[in-house]
Amino acid sequence: MSHYLLYKSGILMGKIIVDSDITPSTLKIELYNEYTNSFSQAKPVNDALNKHLITRFGLDLIKLFSKKKYYATLTVKNREHFTTEEGEKYSRASKHLWLQREKQFPIDIIISNDEVVGYITATRESITFIIRDDMLHLSPLSYWEEANTRPLYGIARKKNFMVEMSDGTKLATDLWMPLGLERAPVVLVRTPYGKTWQAQAYKPLVNRGFALIVQDVRGRDDSEGEWIPFYYERDDGYDSIEWITTQPFYNGKLGMIGASYSGFVQWAAASSGTQKIDAMVSIVTAGCAFIDIPRRGGGLVSGSLVWVFAMSERRVNFELMKRDDWDRILDIRPVITIPQRVLNRRVEFFEMWCKNEGYNDFWEKQDWFSRRENIKDIPTLIVSGWYDDNGMGTTQAIDIINEKRISRYRIVLGPWMHRANSTRDIAGIDLGNDAIRYDLDFEYYNWLYTHLADNPKSVNHTSQSDDTKGERNNIVQYYLTGENRWVTDTRWPPSNTQEIELYLGKDLLPDNAPSLTKEVSYTYDPENPAPNIIDISTNELSTPADYSEVEKRPDVVTFTSLPLEKPLSVAGEIYVEFYASSTAPDTDWVVRITDVYSTETSQESSINAANRSIKVAEGFLRAKYRESFRDEKLMKPGEIYRFKIRTSKLAHTFKAGHMIRLSITSSAKNYLFPNSNTGRNPALETQFVEATNTIYFGKKYPGKIVIREIKW
Repeated sequence: MSHYLLYKSGILMGKIIVDSDITPSTLKIELYNEYTNSFSQAKPVNDALNKHLITRFGLDLIKLFSKKKYYATLTVKNREHFTTEEGEKYSRASKHLWLQREKQFPIDIIISNDEVVGYITATRESITFIIRDDMLHLSPLSYWEEANTRPLYGIARKKNFMVEMSDGTKLATDLWMPLGLERAPVVLVRTPYGKTWQAQAYKPLVNRGFALIVQDVRGRDDSEGEWIPFYYERDDGYDSIEWITTQPFYNGKLGMIGASYSGFVQWAAASSGTQKIDAMVSIVTAGCAFIDIPRRGGGLVSGSLVWVFAMSERRVNFELMKRDDWDRILDIRPVITIPQRVLNRRVEFFEMWCKNEGYNDFWEKQDWFSRRENIKDIPTLIVSGWYDDNGMGTTQAIDIINEKRISRYRIVLGPWMHRANSTRDIAGIDLGNDAIRYDLDFEYYNWLYTHLADNPKSVNHTSQSDDTKGERNNIVQYYLTGENRWVTDTRWPPSNTQEIELYLGKDLLPDNAPSLTKEVSYTYDPENPAPNIIDISTNELSTPADYSEVEKRPDVVTFTSLPLEKPLSVAGEIYVEFYASSTAPDTDWVVRITDVYSTETSQESSINAANRSIKVAEGFLRAKYRESFRDEKLMKPGEIYRFKIRTSKLAHTFKAGHMIRLSITSSAKNYLFPNSNTGRNPALETQFVEATNTIYFGKKYPGKIVIREIKW
């Protein structure tokens, strides 16, 4: 008989008793009762309980313990890699650790003396692991060592409030208090996804001494009012904080935490001018329209339609995202009628998104970045990734730091999609063993503790990605793809970067035109748009996919450098400047930076070889918004205009022999609804026209990309 311990976010959640033969009667668990801060009597892990544990912890205890000997056999037989009979792929990371690959939310294996002694799984919000009780030193518990010397509290039964906003609307609000404390630092989460569900991710904070408040935003779940995404969050955030800070449980400190929409609401509240936010944990935050969703670059983000469907009822319904006919749906015109024709009901907020094409008062009310002068100096932890489809929201947050409005910060930028910290491989691209971190949930807790506790002492640790000591403010950790390793700096873009310019037709040669050509044209047909390689049914709108086939289309212009003589590491955002004309009064521009390399060896690479072309950054702009999103300026046929587009963030090493490619086109099927080329609002159109778009380059039209080279 053996004993194993189940931990989530550093808290012991279960004591597992394992017999040699795994059956529901011989596999038992004592579960932690978060309310009494005690453990239940041992219960057999039957199918019903096992399903509950999978939902709560992401670990299938019956499977994992029944396959323990099988996994151990495979690790003994294989030095570096193995594949199970079920197709699970593993690679060795160290003497004691095997990592699952090509799987979202992988289950990693801990080995000692040729035995499986534990398992680890990671998500954006938490790290969960099982470890044999004599092998704790091999687990991620070391990150929590000092934190676990502090008191652990039970959780008082939640209290429900209907908090009145300044216009009389009442928002449903739950309070979870540490048992035995009358006052505590408050952590606020505001969500459109249901306060009861969202509370599960952050309730361990209550065990650690924080009061947790989770609130349904206006018009969602149990809250009153009209649901317009993002629209009311600044004022409602302010009013909610004002209410909290007058309550007897508030001890004078308040922080906010949350991901995606729950990141947006933090910045929206901060932009209200409130002086009462003492810390923020901004995880894959949504940004403002026209920079981020739903109108990135001025276009309407078609990939957001999956989210629109899920949010089309008062309570989130993720089942509405699960369809196999998205290609058909995205072709319905006019766009504004899609929900009515597919769901048989109008979705009024989507209609507002469609009708308000340009930046106007409707969008300005939602724009926290335009009110950044109101944001006080709030200590902020920021987490995002290179393939986060809300990544431009994090770009805006970092811009606020770079404007010196926030002086205490920590930034973690990984090789992640929106569901951060959950996979080591995306779209067949190997992002390395270190792509998943085992300390991310600790970082959240430590930031809040450091800035909200009465007598805070920051916990320092040397993690898989942190070689710094002492003060943990003002640290940036970023993952360098191409080399697949973490790098530490004090700012973003990194302090050791220098701008370099690569000119179209000189450093980047025109692939699709004769060598002496100073212009290249293509026909953009809105009814045959170039694809953006994503599976929108996953609600992930950015991947590091291979665009080599897309770039063969006649409506995609590419400029590719010669093979690099030595590695080139770049970090930051890329700015793409180019000159173009169109036969249409309006069109779209889609720019993409890719890493091009031979499918054979990098030494054999050449512009004419069969290559992979892996996206590392992209950007979008509707032509009529070239000067301002508020000021539409249609083009005159044949007149040449200058365009400048800021791409998504990256940190990437182009290896020796690889090439840098810029592609320019006018569509991104799956990501953007196509521009009709008429100059009118495409979301209301059923008529489309083809456009001949021309890119100019050379001495008279010095198009270029501006990148930041890392100087090691």
